[in-house]
Amino acid sequence: MTAEPVDHSTSLAVSERRKLRKSLRRIDMIFFLICALVGLDTLGQVASYGAQTFTWVVVLGAVATAALLSLWLTRRLPTQSLAEGEASGAESAAHP
Repeated sequence: MTAEPVDHSTSLAVSERRKLRKSLRRIDMIFFLICALVGLDTLGQVASYGAQTFTWVVVLGAVATAALLSLWLTRRLPTQSLAEGEASGAESAAHP
């Protein structure tokens, strides 16, 4: 007497599931595993040095994340030179 699994998916869930595709290959998963092991090993080493070291690791991680995010945003967002910004601001103030 085996019970068959009951599927409680909605039609929206089924239609969305069809759009999904596998994007991570075997090599990606291997590198992910290596990064996870190195990260856990580093966390263990940091924990043995005390709370102050752990705090510095968190702070440096936040700074590195902010730097990478800033770099990514400056590459993605359109830029406007200072002279163009001042000129357009002056023109809009002069011509209401």
